[in-house]
Amino acid sequence: MSNIIKEILYECIKKCNECIEHCSSMEHMIDCVNTCSDCIKCCNLCLDYNFTNKELYDYLLNMCIRACDLCINACNIHSDNIFCKRCIIACMECIKTCKNNLYSINNKYMKYKTKYLKLKNNF
Repeated sequence: MSNIIKEILYECIKKCNECIEHCSSMEHMIDCVNTCSDCIKCCNLCLDYNFTNKELYDYLLNMCIRACDLCINACNIHSDNIFCKRCIIACMECIKTCKNNLYSINNKYMKYKTKYLKLKNNF
């Protein structure tokens, strides 16, 4: 995983933590707190996993994208809150980065698979 992706994931985790710290004292924001907490767990899992298996890598990145999407939806209810707004922005950047990474990985995989199949057919 590149350093850029790691930085984006760390920033997302940081903003979710800030959102949790701010919102946890307000009962009406419990969904926001719970969803941000889940998002942190998913982003941490992506950071902790040593990607050697493409299928798992795709799965974890998609999970992170979905977690950030849910977090955006939960925080968007309180978008006038600066901490929720920062969390939304960080999650949007995380989604963009994960999607770009998925696209890049899938393109590389297809190139190698095509090469492999061509070589295999030549024998």
